[in-house]
Amino acid sequence: MAGNVCVLLRNLRLRAKGRPNPIDAMEDLKAALAQEQKRRAEAELEVTTLQRRLHAFESNRPFEAAL
Repeated sequence: MAGNVCVLLRNLRLRAKGRPNPIDAMEDLKAALAQEQKRRAEAELEVTTLQRRLHAFESNRPFEAAL
């Protein structure tokens, strides 16, 4: 319990001085990282889907060797 009070007092002191709380900053960074990881995963999924669709399209096309 004493540790929580010390952290609370430190956070209040930092807020009073107008300085950012390092814990809040770390949480913001973690949230930004999670958002970026989600964006990249969605982009990779889209690329994979388009590659599969292209492969399926090219596989179903008749071979035109006579040209």
